[in-house]
Amino acid sequence: MNAHQLNAILDLASGLIRRSSEADSPLKPTDFYCEGWLTALTALIVTVEELTSRR
Repeated sequence: MNAHQLNAILDLASGLIRRSSEADSPLKPTDFYCEGWLTALTALIVTVEELTSRR
């Protein structure tokens, strides 16, 4: 995984969180908890950090 791929993943994740906090969005922050999104996102970030720290 290169830096470009890492940035793309983090941009996507932060975009999802940002959209979930907008008032007119059908997604609410609680939707991430209900669907396990927060857990999945945390696991993704940890995995990416582990991969990048091995270099």
